[in-house]
Amino acid sequence: MQCLTLNQVFQLATKFLRAPPDPWNDSGPIPQLYKAIIDLSARLVVLNYGEKIAEGEPREVLTHRAVVEAYLGE
Repeated sequence: MQCLTLNQVFQLATKFLRAPPDPWNDSGPIPQLYKAIIDLSARLVVLNYGEKIAEGEPREVLTHRAVVEAYLGE
């Protein structure tokens, strides 16, 4: 994986928060952001309106139903 600058991570995160229709496809910036999160993190904690909705290993958390619903819609 190519290293990302802080600015690139910020840009990818901004695009992520705009709720893409299919974040797991193999093209575009969103899979790169997911891969960076998975590669750089041992554990994740995800909050929704200040409430913890998931915690654990990155792959597990990023596919957790509550996380998907909160950040990508149903």
